[in-house]
Amino acid sequence: MKQTVYIIAFLTILVPNSGVAFDSFDGASSMQVFESGARIEGQHQAGDRIGRVHAAGDEISSEDVRVAVETLFEERFPEVSDRLAVRVVRLGNSVESASGLRVRLNHSDSVPRGHTQVRLMALNEDAWSEAGWALLYVAHFDSVGMALSDVPQGGAVTEEDVTFAWVETTKFRGEPLLPDDFRVMRSDDLFAHRPLRSGETIRMSDLRPAYLADTGQSITMTYSRNGIELKLTCQAREPGFRGDVIRAYSSDTKSTYKVVLTGPGSAIWKSTL
Repeated sequence: MKQTVYIIAFLTILVPNSGVAFDSFDGASSMQVFESGARIEGQHQAGDRIGRVHAAGDEISSEDVRVAVETLFEERFPEVSDRLAVRVVRLGNSVESASGLRVRLNHSDSVPRGHTQVRLMALNEDAWSEAGWALLYVAHFDSVGMALSDVPQGGAVTEEDVTFAWVETTKFRGEPLLPDDFRVMRSDDLFAHRPLRSGETIRMSDLRPAYLADTGQSITMTYSRNGIELKLTCQAREPGFRGDVIRAYSSDTKSTYKVVLTGPGSAIWKSTL
């Protein structure tokens, strides 16, 4: 009778006449065993997490490895597994036919990103043996903000200027703008930290709230020392947010100061330059 083989990452799947036994390898030194329901026409009850099915004696293919790895990700990283796509770049050494396949990550505690190599273990005659390795490319995807129109540097950015698209973020430079981030940031007025071009992705650092003081803006500096308090009208030499230390120049005293921004158009003296 033709034997049926199930392949799954970190899961050893043996098919007796009734029921299915799983050995779930957790990537460390422990082994967990549990019993599933009975086999039903080549499929199993929900929760069995069965991988690819093929006949015994068939050579283990790149597709077998890909499906096994994706099943592993669903088991180990359920919160992000739907945002991952696995591609087998190369199979190393001799990957022969087997009655079971185990895929072992080098770093099981973190989600692989980009190119990563895994070890393959094959089950033959009730014994596990090294069966080579596989070079994978694990692509990460997310819903990332994209500019709907050109916005100049310093220009206001509204909800109408941003849309979200499913984008690969594996090698994304910087932190991508995600929907939850944008909802939080929209509570304040937003401005472009750099020129935005229609159709390009947006990073978190590309957007900023309104400055408390902009370059050339008039601010009132409060000087307090030895019980004396003075207020001077100064000109901001650089932009800044609340709590930022910026330079400010007073034409009355012909001096430049370091000031701490405390509110729109207001600051306190920190030091004299």
